[in-house]
Amino acid sequence: MANKLLLNYYDAVIYESDLSLLEYPTAWLNDATINFRLTRLQHNNNQHGDRSDGSVGKQSDLFLDPSVISYLMHQCDEEDEDFVDEVSNMHQAWDLSSTSHKRVFVPINDQFNASRTAFAKPGGGSHWSLLLWTITRNTSLSMPSCSFYHFDSSSGYNKTAALAVSQKLLKVLHCRSKSDLTNIDSINVNECKTPQQNNAYDCGVYLLGFAEALSSVKDDLTSESCKEKYEETVSSYAGGDEFAVKLRQQICDDIRTLSTCN
Repeated sequence: MANKLLLNYYDAVIYESDLSLLEYPTAWLNDATINFRLTRLQHNNNQHGDRSDGSVGKQSDLFLDPSVISYLMHQCDEEDEDFVDEVSNMHQAWDLSSTSHKRVFVPINDQFNASRTAFAKPGGGSHWSLLLWTITRNTSLSMPSCSFYHFDSSSGYNKTAALAVSQKLLKVLHCRSKSDLTNIDSINVNECKTPQQNNAYDCGVYLLGFAEALSSVKDDLTSESCKEKYEETVSSYAGGDEFAVKLRQQICDDIRTLSTCN
């Protein structure tokens, strides 16, 4: 039976098989479903956020595609000749230099910590979590300051993968290889308290819930209370017996509505 294309939303493609993962209450979400919802959040933010210059859009927030992170982790090796060019292109595409504050929402898969040779195929892995990367530029400092906040609905499971991705993201920020950066191995990833899933399949739903909740936080990124604020936000939004069921249904309804308008 043909796997019908239902929706192409700003290059986030959804097929019938992807929608079925959301409809089935015990299905593990794949890259396509994760990317669709994050793309939806990206464009909702751009549409409704108000910038200081009075224009529409909140360009300080960026939601990344899982396949892009997979490419960064498994195909961009610093030993490669074109590594600096690759990360420089990402730096430009992600617009990392244009604002004083930026937040990057990064989906984390446990497979992202696998070696290049161990990487079998796209869409693998067994657990999702969310990494929030904040970048603050101060005109008095030559280098931007960064913080990483990790939200894992199965606490500790993706800790190593989140650290590995954070280290690679710094190379993108600075457009350099590891050998050119000092203290890249000593970066701190803040492991945040989050609601915990009580099954083996809702990790992707929790990731999306965390991302939606955190996208609403408008506080100063330099605040020392940021971690506490983020933890309070995700705790009040996600968790509970009906949280995952309701969010799955909401995303399903959204896809169906958009597909009829396509």
